[in-house]
Amino acid sequence: MKTLLLVDVGNSRIKWAVEDDQGLHLGKPFDLALESLHEALQAAWGDLTPPEAVALSNVAGAIVESLIIAWIRSTWQREVFIAKTLAEAEGIINGYREPQTLGVDRWLGLLGLQSVTSLPAMIVDCGTAITIDILDPLGRHQGGYIAPGLQTMAAALTANTHALKSLLLPAIVRSSPERETAGGIAAGCLLAAVGLIERVYHQESQRADGPFSMILIGGDADRIAPHLKAPFRIDQTLILRGLKEAWLRG
Repeated sequence: MKTLLLVDVGNSRIKWAVEDDQGLHLGKPFDLALESLHEALQAAWGDLTPPEAVALSNVAGAIVESLIIAWIRSTWQREVFIAKTLAEAEGIINGYREPQTLGVDRWLGLLGLQSVTSLPAMIVDCGTAITIDILDPLGRHQGGYIAPGLQTMAAALTANTHALKSLLLPAIVRSSPERETAGGIAAGCLLAAVGLIERVYHQESQRADGPFSMILIGGDADRIAPHLKAPFRIDQTLILRGLKEAWLRG
């Protein structure tokens, strides 16, 4: 097969992988900072063997997309496949009333889901936002939930509370009562996320006629996962797998 560079641009990080005859090789994610994006792309991809094709998923806006495309064109002379949300593809039916308004990253996660688990299942993306999407046994998207991610919750609280504006949150977060403010905020945000995920899992697993799977993805998946009682798997390849399916189709 062609050597394929798969790029998933999120709100705060860029995730990527190279797929070749030996399989999918995850690269190291890097932060998305507009003022230093060219240097970040060069550091991440400058030493790669030029891929034969490039596929891009982007939720960070037109400026970021144009800068990435310009770097790829000038460095490798390659055009870029841009993934779009569709109403239906690969047996997956978009459940939104206006299908194109479902974020392309969420759509690609749905496309990749069948390659990592059986249906019915739910995807929990633990990023800047926490998004939860559910697929029924026939691949019909049942819709989902959107809530602030851990960092977004904490930032909203500290930004809007005068006494907390300069507060530094701990790197290690526990799900137990805390005896100082920073730890209390971090623990409260964590348990808010865990409570949402657990509630949705138990609600949907009771509706399912048989086994029901949960896949965690996103930058805070490793932080949230230890506190979940419901069964889950972490698979950070999910959106990239869906991006490959979109590229093959497109």
